Order: sequence, then structure tokens, then C-alpha cells
Amino acid sequence: MTSLKAGTYAVTAEVNGKGTSKNTTFVADKDSAGIADGDLAVGDNNAVADGKSTDSVTAKVTDANGNPVSGVEVSFLAGNDATVVTETVTTGADGMAATTLTSMTAGTSTVTAKVGDSEQKVDVNFVADSDTAAITDENLVIGHDNTVASGKVTDGVTATATVTDENGNPVADQEVIFTVTEGANITTVKGTTGAKGKAAAVVTSAKAGAYTVTAKVNDSEAKKDAHFVADSDTAEITDGNLSVGTGATANGKDINAITAKVTDANGNPLANQTVTFNVAEGATITPHEVQTGADGNAGATVTSLKAGTYAVTAE
Repeated sequence: MTSLKAGTYAVTAEVNGKGTSKNTTFVADKDSAGIADGDLAVGDNNAVADGKSTDSVTAKVTDANGNPVSGVEVSFLAGNDATVVTETVTTGADGMAATTLTSMTAGTSTVTAKVGDSEQKVDVNFVADSDTAAITDENLVIGHDNTVASGKVTDGVTATATVTDENGNPVADQEVIFTVTEGANITTVKGTTGAKGKAAAVVTSAKAGAYTVTAKVNDSEAKKDAHFVADSDTAEITDGNLSVGTGATANGKDINAITAKVTDANGNPLANQTVTFNVAEGATITPHEVQTGADGNAGATVTSLKAGTYAVTAE
């Protein structure tokens, strides 16, 4: 007798209408044991990447004729830093061998099950742990810093928050609340993280200075400063920002002090600007050119030997 299917078969022998029956058994062929295409299956999937929650896979080992093979060792391994809880499993009577996996890295892990030279692969997935979602100070990044204080979005400073779980995996679909200290505005008060765990906002201000941006998710928050500088392209000296002293004695020694303040179009003082002072004939102004300080101020003095009124210009 021969068979391609493992199992027990009844054999009957008869003579003159009388007979007897006995069972004969065929077993699976361990020499041809392997894992066929489609016989490595995912069970539990999308476990939290916390190093404790598990995904599972099951391999079915059969011989060349599709009979389940028991007592065969199946070796499992996994990629992307996942851990196979039991790396070697022996098949049961049904030819099945199962194991579980854990990971602290969110994403796809390719699992390989191997019997001899036969192997199959299947992907399992681990997800970030939204219960531990947080923003660290390192994950709040200020971009385009030290931009012009124009108050325009085109001159805005970007604040990008990356939300991660306790193992550093980016967490999607988290609401991030952005705030900024007084004197600046923020375009996005509430942002939602994308697949990479990022949410962004733009900070604007018409007043030069440093402003603290706060990004908050759940009970976690991070803070970073955004900086704005005065706009040298709009540098000017308004009439109100030119101060001219009077009343000095016309002896060539006593002075009237002159102060010019250079600001941008929004009134922010501008440092390192060259101011040229001039005075009408009959008086002397010193120095002729002055660099503004951090406060935007540049100063000069006027003397004269002749009493009178003299026009002073600063530009």
C-alpha cells in the first residue's frame, strides 16, 4: 500500500465472505518538511512598541505532499530591532509552531520562519505608545530665527514640535497647543501631528526681541525662544527721534548735544547704522559720522563762536 496523505487507513482481507480488518498508518515525510508559501501567518498585530505588548505569528510545517509534520524545530527571527520571545519552537501534531514578538521601535518588522533550507517571511507592525506622548525641549525646534520684526507671516519664525513616546517613536494624530509670550503672535494655536509626529506653527512680531514659544501635548510641554531683529532696510530717523540741545554759550567751547535715534518702520532701534550729522554754516558739529549703539542712538556736539540759530540735520 502507498499513500500521499498521512493518516490511518483500515485494511480488510476477506475469503468466502469472511474477513478481518486492521489499521495501517502513513506518517508525514520529515525529510521534505518545509514552510509553504502562505503558511506563515500573522496573528496579533499592531502591538504598542513598549517592549511588553506582543504581536504573534504562526508557521505551519508540511511535507512535500502537504501533510503537517510534527516534532520539527522552527527558527524565528525578526528585523527592525524587534525581539522574538521564543526563537525556536517545535511543531505540534498539527504541524503548527507559534511565537510572539515585542519591540520598542514603532514600524514594520519582517519576521522570518525557517525549517532547514525552507523559509518564509511576513511583516508585523508595532505602533507608538500614545499614552506616553510628550514633547522634549530637544524636540521643539525654532527655524528661520532672528528674522525681521515686520509682523508679516512671510517674515515669521517657525516652531516645529515633534511628539514622541517614551521610547522615542514619533506619535501621529496628537493635538499640540502652541502659545507665545506677549508681544508676538502665533498662527497655529492648535496643531495635529502627522505621520512623523510633527506639528508646526509660525510666530510673528513687529517688535524686535526674544519671545518664548511653548508647545504642549497632554501634560508635557517644551519651551524655546524665538528672536526677531529690527529691519535695517527700513532704517530712518524721524523728526521726533532727533534731539537737539540749545542754550550753550557761543565761545567755541560750550556744546549743544545732538542725539539721533535710528529705528525701522516699526520703531525698533537699529544698531550699527552710520549717521551723518551736518550743521548750518557758522557752527561746527563733531563728529561728522557716528555709528549707532545697541539702543539705536548716535550722538554729536555742536559749538559756535557766533550766537544764533543753526539748522542741524541727521541722516
